[in-house]
Amino acid sequence: MTSLDVLEFGLTTNHQSIEIKSHFTPSGLLFATLSTKAPDFDDYFTGLEDLINKVDFSKLPHRRSISYEGKFNWKTMYRHTLPSQSKCGMSSFRTCPSTKPGVARMEFDYYHAGTDEEFEKYYKFVRQVALEDFELCERAQMNLESGVYGEGILF
Repeated sequence: MTSLDVLEFGLTTNHQSIEIKSHFTPSGLLFATLSTKAPDFDDYFTGLEDLINKVDFSKLPHRRSISYEGKFNWKTMYRHTLPSQSKCGMSSFRTCPSTKPGVARMEFDYYHAGTDEEFEKYYKFVRQVALEDFELCERAQMNLESGVYGEGILF
């Protein structure tokens, strides 16, 4: 993919084309927004590109993807939609709204440059962390619905 390819993608909704702002890093990561009002990449993520360019993410082969639904509002985890890197591997996930009220879909992609055995060890660890996050989301949603705490950003 070249930076020219990235500049040409967009979204169509209600038969209208919407430009999607994007930034493709030399290290192989694509950042995109759904709002043309979003700040420029360099303004919002000052210094990030210098940090992430230390790793060539395009050299990490895709190893596995999974997706499942959870009983929580997608906004419980949306701010944590990001790549997570560790030795020889990277995982990324996103939390998406669904058409069902109170249900969100979590999607995970796993990349790893090691052997199959090394990948399975890495995968076992990152899945455990992801399942703990998933459980926290469902319990936070239950607490919100039962009035244990009010709406707002959870820290």
